[in-house]
This record gives sequence, structure tokens and C-alpha cells, in this order.
Amino acid sequence: MRRLVVIFFILAFIPKHTSGQLAEVEGFTADASINGIILSWTIVAGNTCSGIRIYRSLDSTQYTQIGLIEGICGDPVESIDYSFVDQNPIANQINYYKLDLGGLGFSSVVQEIYFEIASDGFLVFPNPSLDFARVLFQNPSNQLTKIEVYDILGDLVYTSETNQDEFKLPTTDFNAGIYYFQLIDEDESKVINGKFEVGK
Repeated sequence: MRRLVVIFFILAFIPKHTSGQLAEVEGFTADASINGIILSWTIVAGNTCSGIRIYRSLDSTQYTQIGLIEGICGDPVESIDYSFVDQNPIANQINYYKLDLGGLGFSSVVQEIYFEIASDGFLVFPNPSLDFARVLFQNPSNQLTKIEVYDILGDLVYTSETNQDEFKLPTTDFNAGIYYFQLIDEDESKVINGKFEVGK
């Protein structure tokens, strides 16, 4: 009888979450900022864990630990908010993140792209493109900027204007091939030339 009581006692205190299950986390988000990618999440009231490990991946399969929040996390009574800044995300690629909350299991996976404008003043992503191409450029004063897109024969195939720092080109309307573009500010004092590829 004594042995059965001991076995029951041990089983009763096995954590209800395992590392293969999703932990009780709400609002897990990843947002790019000037300082990197900010991760934010909330541990739901009634859940506690032993340390939080932050992992990053570029293929959503192989993960590397990039951070650790030590100590007891969560609270038996109230929900607790947490945040972590990845100050060295991989530029111009999708960064995938997940959390390992000790004893509670893993969080779901979130993703974010950290764009870094090249020295030539623009970035095209993705390149080659299929459905769309994002042309990002520096526009700190929000000047009205025009884009002109030309095919390899020099024919104008697309034009648009914005006072933001990005154009989203509908490349599904383009034939496969190489395209050239110009970014022209409103007083035509600055012209940026670039090119991108459309695949099919």
C-alpha cells in the first residue's frame, strides 16, 4: 500500500505541459524596429516556469538559442508581460522565433523580416520575385518619390508615387525577365537606379 501511495504522489506532480506541447502564451509577436526585432509575449495567469530561452531560425527547422531570461517566470494569479530585443537579426531574411518556457513547453513560432538598406540606397525583396517585389529606400523626410520601371527593351511598364519609403510592385503583371527602375524625388535632385528579376 505504501508503494502505491508514493507512485500516486509522483504522478500527481508531473507538469501538465511537456516540451512537445505549446505553452500558455498569449500575444507572441515579433516587430522590426531601428534597434532590431522586438519580441513580446504574455504568460497566462496560473502558469509559472523556470527560465525562458529565446530561439531564432532562418528555416523554421534548425534553431539557435540567442537569449535567456533567468529565474521564475509567470505568476499563479496574474498574467505577466515580457519582451526581448534581438539586436542582431539576420538582415533581409525571414527570422523565425520561438520560446522555451522551462517546464511549460514551447511557444508557437513567429516570424519577421529585418530590412537593411544597402549602401547604394535601395533594397529589392524578394529578388527574384514572383507575386510582388518590395522596393525599399531611405526617405526620412517623407518626400514624394516616383518609381519608373522599364523592361529590358527600355519600355516603361510601370510607374507609381509615394511619400513613404517603399513601393510594392505587382510583378504578377510582368513577364519573366530583368527589369530596371528609377527612384526620383519630387524636385528631381536625387535619382536612384536599380534592377530586379521576375521569375515564373
